[in-house]
Amino acid sequence: MAVLRDGDYMKTLIEYVKRNLSKGYSHDQIRLVLLQQGYSRAAIDRAIRLVQESMPKQAPVLVKERPKIEVVSHELEKKPGFFEKLFGKKKKKEEQTKIDNQGNITSNF
Repeated sequence: MAVLRDGDYMKTLIEYVKRNLSKGYSHDQIRLVLLQQGYSRAAIDRAIRLVQESMPKQAPVLVKERPKIEVVSHELEKKPGFFEKLFGKKKKKEEQTKIDNQGNITSNF
């Protein structure tokens, strides 16, 4: 087994953290795995801190374009409803034929 020097040790640890962050793992998941592999807590925290400090420098600035919204109004044509199709157009109240109590038919035309 090769012995890593201190600089190589941190470089390896930093590369491991970067690689796994890019895969979508959280800091806590990486920290837990490295602790289980025998790395010291101080070295892990230092590597994560160094990666966090270097990440904003590498990340591109995303500029979101606002979508352009155009308001278009259309006149909707009046379509006959179900009952209008079935029974015909309903007459207005004034035009309806009325039958009074005596049986007389009155219409308002």
